[in-house]
Amino acid sequence: MRIVFVFLFCLYTSLSQAKVAEADMPVFYTMNRQDGLSEDSVLQLMQLPDGRILMKALHGIDLYDGISFAHIPSSEADFIPLPAYKGATHLYPDGNRLWVKERLSIACYNLQRLCPCGEMEAALPDSLLDFYMDHTGRQWWVMSDGIHRADGQLVLKSPEAPHPMI
Repeated sequence: MRIVFVFLFCLYTSLSQAKVAEADMPVFYTMNRQDGLSEDSVLQLMQLPDGRILMKALHGIDLYDGISFAHIPSSEADFIPLPAYKGATHLYPDGNRLWVKERLSIACYNLQRLCPCGEMEAALPDSLLDFYMDHTGRQWWVMSDGIHRADGQLVLKSPEAPHPMI
């Protein structure tokens, strides 16, 4: 009888511990086109400061607010040349804007209006070779004469040799 009691006690405590552990575990689930995602593949994923989830797909950007998706389509016309950048896709959130840097090009999207940025909103110099944004949100522009801040101030002068990235 004691053995049965000990067995039942052990069974009860192990089951109650399993339920507590199960309640503490995060819930994961997949999302696809049936849920509102524009494509079934995602190239990059990030959480914006306002809490929305941003997903960069091959043909645009999906924003998920926890309830529904919004889509910003992208096309080659949205991008301007960025001749020194030969890397993978980078996403730079900048307030209501999102800078999307891809191989040899960059685009700006307005995350509030869900469309490409206008010319004034995405004003970049014609001589831009590469673009970076640091963790504080400051933009850094690489041009043939050196590295500039977004206000145009030259921060680091380039040597007289051609740009090493070209």
